[in-house]
Amino acid sequence: ELLKAEGADAREAWQEITAEAQRQVDSSAWKEGIMKDFNIDSFLYSEVLSHRTLACGLCNSIGGKLMSNQANDGGVDYSRILLSAFKDDPTICSAVAADMQRFKVVDPACDGLLGVYLFYKGIQAVACARVSHHFWTNYGEDGKLVAKLIQSEVADVYGVDIHPGASLGRGLTIDHATGVTIGETAVLGKDV
Repeated sequence: ELLKAEGADAREAWQEITAEAQRQVDSSAWKEGIMKDFNIDSFLYSEVLSHRTLACGLCNSIGGKLMSNQANDGGVDYSRILLSAFKDDPTICSAVAADMQRFKVVDPACDGLLGVYLFYKGIQAVACARVSHHFWTNYGEDGKLVAKLIQSEVADVYGVDIHPGASLGRGLTIDHATGVTIGETAVLGKDV
């Protein structure tokens, strides 16, 4: 169901990410010498290769990070919140894919989408901001509560505070991200 809902750009980005992950798993570097005990193949399987879509991968990786920050606060299921937004509005994943692709254009340190997907907290924070904006704009007061919950948790986990009311264009890049604050009335256009 989610596979059908994702746009072509999200599918293409996920294909590139999974191909990079599979090349890493197949690499002899992980099968011999000191690195054979690092379990990188298990990590890549868990974070990438076991998921069929970008949305499912994001739900797992980001949802897991947000949930691991909780201290018995009622067990909010962030993966389910993310998944709900991705199903309701597939353009969110398309925008995240555009954000990731933009790093290949503007960041000389970017050597592929796998690293962006796994390690660039700016991407993860912006993906969450897109989800929180979805709830902020579509679900009244109840949605605003969910949006603020996501905003607060993202600020704690990633050190990035993006108000759910902020308008974010596609292709947004926040390199390094720590300490970034974007207010409610901010409008960031395409490829910023």
